[in-house]
Amino acid sequence: LGLYALELQGMLKRLHAVLDDLSPIETELLKEQRTELQNVLKAGFTTYNWTSQRIPAFADLCKHAITTFEAKLDAVHSHSQSIEQVLEHIAKTKLVTLEDLAEVRRPMTMMSFVDFVEGKKRARLAELQSEYATLTPLLIKVEEEVASTNSGSSPLLKEYYEYWEGRVYNAVVEMVVSNLANLRLLLTKSDGPSSIN
Repeated sequence: LGLYALELQGMLKRLHAVLDDLSPIETELLKEQRTELQNVLKAGFTTYNWTSQRIPAFADLCKHAITTFEAKLDAVHSHSQSIEQVLEHIAKTKLVTLEDLAEVRRPMTMMSFVDFVEGKKRARLAELQSEYATLTPLLIKVEEEVASTNSGSSPLLKEYYEYWEGRVYNAVVEMVVSNLANLRLLLTKSDGPSSIN
């Protein structure tokens, strides 16, 4: 009896650790998988008593269901971390830096300064565009894990897609605001490496 209690207690601790690891968006994303997991666990509330010979089989079934859920959650976490890294890079990108201006050895006209800044900006934005293009395959991998489809438009992932759209928007806004402040600093810096005529 004590062995059953310890085994069930360990299983429940593991279950709570997995469920506590869910973010609000993952809770919504894995709603169906959580329901399946809860259905496996429900049998323990009504079907078994402490003298039941089926408790070890029930515990094994629960452990398997938890492992399956945990594997899906780990896959979602892995892809989410990759998406997060891309968005962090977008948000932190400086389109023009003081180091870029250090390359300039002579004073520039305003027109040549604008051309120089535009060239640097275009090059860095092209890199960011390539990184941004990696987000769709990552989202599709999550869709394959959760919904077993790869359309990129599964209704089951509607809130998840909206969440990441908002995060992309916030990263772009952060980049733009940061770069406007950076450009202002570059234009007003009196001891900069180059000057504008």
